[in-house]
Amino acid sequence: MKYKEKFIFSALFLFIFSGLFAKVIYPEPQGWVNDYAGVMSRKAERQISEAIEELNKKTGFEIAVATVKSLQGQNYSEYAVELYNKWRIGSENDEGILILIAPAERKVKIEVGYGAEGYITDGTAGEIRDAMTPYLSRGDFDGGVMTGAALISRIVAGEKNIKLTGKIGRKNSARRRKSRSSKLPIIVFIILVIVTRGRILKWLLIAHIVGGGHRGSGRSSGGFGGFDSFGGGGFGGFGGGSSGGGGAGGSF
Repeated sequence: MKYKEKFIFSALFLFIFSGLFAKVIYPEPQGWVNDYAGVMSRKAERQISEAIEELNKKTGFEIAVATVKSLQGQNYSEYAVELYNKWRIGSENDEGILILIAPAERKVKIEVGYGAEGYITDGTAGEIRDAMTPYLSRGDFDGGVMTGAALISRIVAGEKNIKLTGKIGRKNSARRRKSRSSKLPIIVFIILVIVTRGRILKWLLIAHIVGGGHRGSGRSSGGFGGFDSFGGGGFGGFGGGSSGGGGAGGSF
């Protein structure tokens, strides 16, 4: 009886503690942008990858993006450090950043390499995280990663005194310009109605009737051209950097 009790106790002990010491499996890098969670569009992946490639060629700085399906029970900050060091992100001067996003756990971490901590402080990393959070919280992972990568690129470009030509980061400003410009026709229309004392409505109605027969014959094509064959660009692996936990993270 005592032998049986010892056996049961040992089995329970191994069952409980085996979960505590379970090995976390980290994915291998496939490029600058690694969307393992499948939450980003191919167009965004390509745009961001091309911009990171340009930054890397001009400065040696490396930005890695990783969205993961699960943190496998590990703390998100510890996961980011381990993944950063496993991938060896950063140049020979340890200048690099990992943008880690875990959609299931709703966590984000900006992990900064040792060599970049002088000009991308924890406070700066926190500002980058805060700028990304509104996009991530509503499920716009394309916008969140674009915003983060754009801010990092601008900081590095300023530090290295170089000019970037990539279009990353212009998406949001384009949206704001579109929003402002979309209000202009409405304002002009209201002014014309007031000035013409409503006669413009009659003219528009006549124009609509006359021109209606000429519409509907054309066909429009949607989608984005040139992005179906997405590739990793010039990615050839990371440069051998390391990180000790600098940066900022949190929930979204």
